[in-house]
Amino acid sequence: MLREAKHLIKPIKLTGSVAVLSRIRILFAAGILLLYPQHSHAEDVKFFRIGTAATSATYYVIGGILANAISNPPGSRPCDLGGSCGVPNLVAVAQTTSGSQANIEMISNGQLESGLVQADLAEDAFNGQGAYKNKSKSDLRAIAALYPDTIHIVVRADSTIRKITDLKGKRVSLGEENSGTRNSGTLVLKGAGLGTQQVKAVFMKPAQAADALFSKQIDAFFLAGGYPLEAVAGLARHTPIRLLSIDPETRARILVLAPEYRIARIPNTIYSDTAGATTLSVRVLWLVNADVPADLVYGITKALWHPSTVDLLHGTHMQGRAFNVKNALRDIGIPLHPAAERYYREQGILPQQEFSPGMSGK
Repeated sequence: MLREAKHLIKPIKLTGSVAVLSRIRILFAAGILLLYPQHSHAEDVKFFRIGTAATSATYYVIGGILANAISNPPGSRPCDLGGSCGVPNLVAVAQTTSGSQANIEMISNGQLESGLVQADLAEDAFNGQGAYKNKSKSDLRAIAALYPDTIHIVVRADSTIRKITDLKGKRVSLGEENSGTRNSGTLVLKGAGLGTQQVKAVFMKPAQAADALFSKQIDAFFLAGGYPLEAVAGLARHTPIRLLSIDPETRARILVLAPEYRIARIPNTIYSDTAGATTLSVRVLWLVNADVPADLVYGITKALWHPSTVDLLHGTHMQGRAFNVKNALRDIGIPLHPAAERYYREQGILPQQEFSPGMSGK
């Protein structure tokens, strides 16, 4: 399942000092790879892809940090000397995709070793229900629950749209095809008594949707992700926007349809001086294929929860602060990879009993 380097080296987009550090490490790894095939142990190098989403999405930022943290290419400085604390001889990269649904398909068919996926979609895919009826992806396994994806519903500040039902007949972006946003947006419309056929639905990447709202080509867009989202923040810097709340009745109906969701709040002033909104969120899971070797998954799980990784996540992105090994099993509705399960048992996070999907999520 692990692929050759020439197909995998892609840039990891981060900002500030982390961007510099990440680029240095990736460039260093790429240089090592050019030389390493001549080494007598070239077969020891492993390559690992993390499916994310569009480059403006939180998945891509977090995926880049994770790839950087678990990578430990040949020649890296030892962890105890301030170097990489990742998996020895591993080179990981964050790969852009359309989002959760695309990641599920690509993990299942072997195009990706791993990916970030909304918890509700992971459970539907594993059990062959919802959008995956009669198309079970029983080879999916979880490494961890990471942080919450929060549903954003964005309109211009001068819009007459005040509540979800006002979207009827309006031009609305529901996210990319095969994205978690499309699934969440469809769910919200259903909870409000609307179907996708009752809005003028279009399917855009986050940055495209923001541009379209700015130029008044659409009236609203949905975007599910860990705030702050660059597409929304960039739009708010150029034109006043408003975030729609999901009313209590609609929230209640959605929570019956999809109990993996939680009531959430987007805080005030996250997006310039925009008022916050009460909405819903769902956990993001890091998934792998069941065929990924146990020693590799164990090393990745250990590297994920190494203090240096957690510190990096806490200091780089607001959603990184949500990373906590005590929440690593929250809302996981599919089996853990056995190697990840072993790690959590050793750490006392998982009781000495058989893991039941969803056991720690409610």
